[in-house]
Amino acid sequence: MPSWLGKTLIGSAIVLGSLAACHAAAPSGPPETVIKQTVEKPYLAGDSDVSKTVVTFLSIKVAPVKTVRSNEFYYGRPTGAKVWPVLVHYTTAGCSQLNPAYPGTGDRGDHVQFFLFSINEFGDWSGENVANPENSDKNLYHGTCELKDLH
Repeated sequence: MPSWLGKTLIGSAIVLGSLAACHAAAPSGPPETVIKQTVEKPYLAGDSDVSKTVVTFLSIKVAPVKTVRSNEFYYGRPTGAKVWPVLVHYTTAGCSQLNPAYPGTGDRGDHVQFFLFSINEFGDWSGENVANPENSDKNLYHGTCELKDLH
């Protein structure tokens, strides 16, 4: 094999390998753990010995990345921003019981919420719940509860 052909093949392999590595590094969307933590955060913030909320995820749909164009208003995101729209369907069950000798007050809800996720230059994900026609909250139950019944 001529030496120039060997050098050309090696150079081509290096370029293709570099392109593949760059392409593989592009994020495909927020990790499921980040989505769940973002959704759970406001519910779990009040958990204590006398109050608890359980979040159960029914579905998580991540849309392809969207780059905001200069002529559109997309939930206040700047032109060029890359965002991943995420639709989450989940239920909540909460109970506050100050005295174990008496039933507490509880509620259950069914929620569908729209979030936008983005990633910063350090690789950290963040998500924000935004107003969207897809959003819905249904109260399924409000009444007595026992903390021990929440799993």
